[in-house]
Amino acid sequence: MKSVRKNDPNVKPGGLAREIMLLKEMKNKSIVQLVDVFEDADYIHLVTDLCTGGELFDKIVEKSSEEDGSPCFPEHEAAHLIYQILNAVSYMHEHGVVHRDIKPENILFETTEEDSPIKIIDFGLARHHFDIEPPMTTVVGTPYYIAPDVLRKKYDKSCDLWSVGVIAYIILCGYPPFNGADNSEVYDAVRRGRYTFPSSDWKYTSRESRDFIRRLLQKDPKKRMNVEQALNHPWIVNHTSNVVERSDDDREDRSVEVIFHHDKRDSIIVPDTSPKLPKIKPLALFTDCL
Repeated sequence: MKSVRKNDPNVKPGGLAREIMLLKEMKNKSIVQLVDVFEDADYIHLVTDLCTGGELFDKIVEKSSEEDGSPCFPEHEAAHLIYQILNAVSYMHEHGVVHRDIKPENILFETTEEDSPIKIIDFGLARHHFDIEPPMTTVVGTPYYIAPDVLRKKYDKSCDLWSVGVIAYIILCGYPPFNGADNSEVYDAVRRGRYTFPSSDWKYTSRESRDFIRRLLQKDPKKRMNVEQALNHPWIVNHTSNVVERSDDDREDRSVEVIFHHDKRDSIIVPDTSPKLPKIKPLALFTDCL
């Protein structure tokens, strides 16, 4: 249950009403379902599905502390997680909803089982936005996952795909592609859009996984994969071809055929010449942005 104090200066009644409205609209198994809403003298309580498996964020911290040289998540697990996130994003975008704050803290595991499904939560920053509308201009989101076009105050639903690219990077190595000592430095790094795949952490990952990330972390949103292209990327298809999940009323047959030509420059792993830090250390900075 999410309880919101009504006299909290950071809570706008209109924004809370919008969050409730959007949650009522969302009928996808990878998105948390709103069960009921209660109001008392001081709070509004949003009752949702119970998810007992914890946050993806906590699972990343746990796995990134293992110093065995392997990826943070094995690739088949990482691809399956991203596949579920993309299915939810596809549903949202098909219904004209942009989440605007997709991050590991907003992704919960339904159960404690090893192969638990995930649920995307927290629609507090989400809104309706359709392709025929002018670009959105309000800067919202969490620094590590915010798209450069959001910082430029001219963006659309593709900002969610940038966030998915950041998450894919993190769950394969344990730290964010854009980092800094404070929010301002993180924003500067995001605006530059430059990142690397240090060999010490990426040497066991596939070329397809790095290509997938590069095609999402494009500063120009016109060059960024949309959600259907991401779902059809070889890295996703090869790891999830035997999984049937798009079974809700929102799932339609995909007729989009996407052909990817690999560019060697897009998948290069660079030597890690920087001082070696524990994988978990950059993640500790995340909490400064909450």
